[in-house]
Amino acid sequence: MSSFTRKAIIDAFMRIAEKKPLQKITVRDIVDDCGINRNTFYYYFKDIYDVAECLFSYPDDALPLGIDPEDDPGLTVGRLLSFSVSHRELIRNLYRSVGYEGMERYMHALLEQKLEQAIRGAAGAKMPEADVDFLCRFLQKAVFGIIVDWFADGMKEDPTLLTAKLNRLSMVAIRAWTQENTPL
Repeated sequence: MSSFTRKAIIDAFMRIAEKKPLQKITVRDIVDDCGINRNTFYYYFKDIYDVAECLFSYPDDALPLGIDPEDDPGLTVGRLLSFSVSHRELIRNLYRSVGYEGMERYMHALLEQKLEQAIRGAAGAKMPEADVDFLCRFLQKAVFGIIVDWFADGMKEDPTLLTAKLNRLSMVAIRAWTQENTPL
């Protein structure tokens, strides 16, 4: 039941966010849409922004991105971009409401976990922790910056092509860094 209710709240939020910016969405809008009471909403989420943030969280099978913990960074970014195209107005409204910083906060953990996973997979135990952290932050900022530019430009570029470019750039950077094999 709990997974069903949580998913109903997320689905209602998505339907409403396709039409309204976040600051105009109320808890009442969501509870009326999915037929629950306010207390039930607050059992699962602390506010509207918490629901928005959960769109980019993982792992949670109730989430629309459908990201699996075993997904590589390229597949994760591909799913994110495909979701964005399928829910163009929701992403536009979200971006307009929370801006660059808000989107960065929402996507931070998602990108960080996937990039760190790829870096550790390529480097094994030979890369110092400080280098893993630096490379992860660098790639996270680069990938996020390109994605936000893509959002701001109206998501015109083919998401499959953009995913391939981001994946290639990330893997080239990871390989180059790990092959250097000398800590800075």
